[in-house]
Amino acid sequence: MFCPECGSRLDADMAFCPECGMRVEHEPADDMESPALKGILFTHIPRLARKLSVDPQEIIHLLTSFMQQKAEQGVFYQLANAGAVASKGLFNRSKSLAQDAPWHEYADVLKQIHDEEAERGEEPSTFLFILGGDDIIPMPAIPHYLGDQAGDAEKTIDTDLLYAYPYGAQMDEAICSGQLFFQKALFYIGRLPLATDAVFQDLADYLQRDVDNRVIEVDAGYGQCDPHWMKVTAQVTGRISREQLFPRYNSLPKEILYGSLFLTPEVDHQVIGRVFNPNAQLLFFNLHGGAARETSYFLGQSLKDPTDWRVAIFPEVIATCSHPNVIVSEACYGARFIGFDKAHSMLLSAMSANTLLYVGASRVAYGQADPHDPGSPVRLSNADVITGEFVNHMLDGMPAGVALFEARSRLCEMAEVGPVESTTLVEFNLFGDPTLGIVNRKMGTASMAAVGSRIGALFGSATASGRLENVPIAVGEDAKPMSLLAQVRAQVDANLAEIQSRINEQLYKQWGISPRKPVRMSRTTSLGGQKGYEMLYNLDESGKVPDGFYNQLSVSSDLNGEIKSVRVTK
Repeated sequence: MFCPECGSRLDADMAFCPECGMRVEHEPADDMESPALKGILFTHIPRLARKLSVDPQEIIHLLTSFMQQKAEQGVFYQLANAGAVASKGLFNRSKSLAQDAPWHEYADVLKQIHDEEAERGEEPSTFLFILGGDDIIPMPAIPHYLGDQAGDAEKTIDTDLLYAYPYGAQMDEAICSGQLFFQKALFYIGRLPLATDAVFQDLADYLQRDVDNRVIEVDAGYGQCDPHWMKVTAQVTGRISREQLFPRYNSLPKEILYGSLFLTPEVDHQVIGRVFNPNAQLLFFNLHGGAARETSYFLGQSLKDPTDWRVAIFPEVIATCSHPNVIVSEACYGARFIGFDKAHSMLLSAMSANTLLYVGASRVAYGQADPHDPGSPVRLSNADVITGEFVNHMLDGMPAGVALFEARSRLCEMAEVGPVESTTLVEFNLFGDPTLGIVNRKMGTASMAAVGSRIGALFGSATASGRLENVPIAVGEDAKPMSLLAQVRAQVDANLAEIQSRINEQLYKQWGISPRKPVRMSRTTSLGGQKGYEMLYNLDESGKVPDGFYNQLSVSSDLNGEIKSVRVTK
C-alpha cells in the first residue's frame, strides 16, 4: 500500500507514513469486497510533476481521485510510485529510482507488490497501467531479433512486454532467446504516453474520460488501407463488418472504396476531410508508417503507379474524433511516441484528444499482401493477426489488456515463431487503460467478460525445442567480413545462389515479383527448432519511397529454399 499524502510505499501494518508522518487509515479486511478487476497504477510522481510543471501533491490528489472513482466501477487500482521506493535499512526510508535505471529495477517494485499480495493470500493484481512515457517510466528497448539485418534504422525494439515478466535482469536474455514466451506473465499492460509538450490537463482529461467510459460504447467504425492490402484488411476487419459497425456507403469507384474500406492514394490528405467519420468509435488503419521525424502521417501506394505515394491520414484529422474511441493500426512505427510532441505522432495526437485505447507498432511491422492470383485464398500473418485478434477479443467483451495478450497468444498458435514473428509479438503495444472494454450498441453485445486471476504463458503448456537464432549471411558484392561462427555456418549451407534462384522462381510464380537479389539474408532457427533462411528484398525499384518509409518483402524458407511465408513491410 502507499501513502495517500506523499505516495511513499508503506508496509501493511504501518499506522503512520515514515516519510511525511500522515496517519494511515486501514479498512477492516472483512469489509473489503472482492475486486472485479485489480491492478497497479505505476508512475514516478516527482518526475511526472516536474514534466507537467505542477506540485507533486496535485498528481497525488488526481490519482487518488481517479482510483476512488475506478473502485466504484469495480476496478481496484493501487498506486506504485517509483519516486518513493522502500529501501532496506534501519529507518525504512525510501529512494527514487533514477531515470536511467534499468527496466528491471522498476519491475522489482511490481514484483514486490505481487509477492506481498501472495503472502497475504489475496488475489493478485493482474493489470498494470503505466502513467507517462519513456521519460517517466522507461520503456525497455531490446536488441532487434533480425539484428543488423533489420530494415529498421534502429536495431532495437521498444516494448512494454517485459514488465509483464518482472523476474529480474535475466529476462533480458529470455526475451532475446524467445524463452520468455513460455513463462507465465503476471500483468496485462497498458501505458498512457505523454508528449514532450504535454500539460497537466492532458493527464487529467484522459483520466476523466477513462472514468466516464468504463466500457466504450461503439456504434460506428472507420477503416482505411493501402490498396495492396485491401482483401487482407477486409478479412482482418471482418468482425467489425459483420457486427454492422461499418456504415453503408453510397456506390463509389473501386479505386476509392473496397467494401467499407477507403483506399489511399485515391483518398488522400486533400479529400480525407470529406470521407473521414469523426463520430467513429472504432478505427482501423492498414497503411504505411514512417520513422522520420516529419513523417507523422500514414501513406498509401497506388496499384497502378508504384511511384504514386500519398498522405492518407495525419494527426490533425485523428484529433477531430468527437467521441471516446479505439484506434488500431498495422503501420510501421504506427505507435511511435518517444521524444515526439503531439503534432508529430499519430498516437500522441490521438491520446490527447478523444482516444482511450490505441494499439500499434514501435518499429517496422510485417503483414500479408493480397494474393497475386485473384482466385487464391487470402492469408493473414503477423500484424494482421495481432490487430485482427485484438479487435475480435475486444468485441467479445475482454478488457483491452487481456485482448492484446490473447492476440499475441493466437499468433504463437498460428505461426512458426522465428525472428519476424517474435518482432511482431513485442513491437505491438497497448496504450491506454488496460482494464477498459468496448460494447457494440447495435448488436447489444454483453459487456465485460469475466477475467481470471492467473494469466499463464503466451505458448500455453508447450515448451521450446529451439532458441531463436539469426546468423547473417554475406550477399554477393555486398559481402562484408563475418564472424568466424557465421563463416563456418555459411560454409555448411547449401549452394546459396541456387537457393536464391529457387526462391525467385516461387516469388514470380506465386506473387508476380520479378527476380532480384536479396538485400539481406540470414540463417534462422525458430522456437520450434526449425532451421531455414530469412531474406529481405527491396520492392522499391523506382527509388520513390518517401524518406523514412519502407517497401520491402520478407521471405522465410526452409534449408532447401522452399518458401514458408512471405510478408511485406507496412
